[in-house]
Amino acid sequence: MSETIKVLVVDDEKLFRDYLLKILGQNREGFCCCGEAKNGRDALEEARSAHPDIVLADINMPHMDGLEFSRRIREENPFIEVALLTGFSEFEYARKAVQIGVSEYLLKPFSEEELISVIRQAHLFGVSVYLTVNTLVK
Repeated sequence: MSETIKVLVVDDEKLFRDYLLKILGQNREGFCCCGEAKNGRDALEEARSAHPDIVLADINMPHMDGLEFSRRIREENPFIEVALLTGFSEFEYARKAVQIGVSEYLLKPFSEEELISVIRQAHLFGVSVYLTVNTLVK
C-alpha cells in the first residue's frame, strides 16, 4: 500500500485512545494518526484541520456522541469514512449508524486484527464511493 491513510481517533477514555494510537503507530499498513479528540464536538474541529480519511469514533461520549458526530461529519464531508466503536451491542445503535452512512461498526473489545480489518474496509468503501462519484461527474 503506497498511500498513507490518515485516521482520526475519537474516544472519551484516554487509555482507549492511547491503545488505538499504539496500534496505528505499530501498523505497517500505511495508516497514520492525524489527530485525536475526547468527544464529538472536539472531533469536528480536529477533522476540519486534520482532513482524515477515516475516523474511529466511540458512540458513547460527552458533549456530542458518536452518532451525532457521524451525522455532522458526513454532512460536512461525505468522503470521510466513519467507523463506530462501541461496547453496546444494541440493535438501535447499529440501525442509526447505517442510516447515517457509517462505513463500519465494531463492538468492543476487539482484537488488533479486527481493528486493522475495519480500517481497511472503511478505506476501500471510501475509495469505491469516490471512484463512483468521480466517474459519474465526468
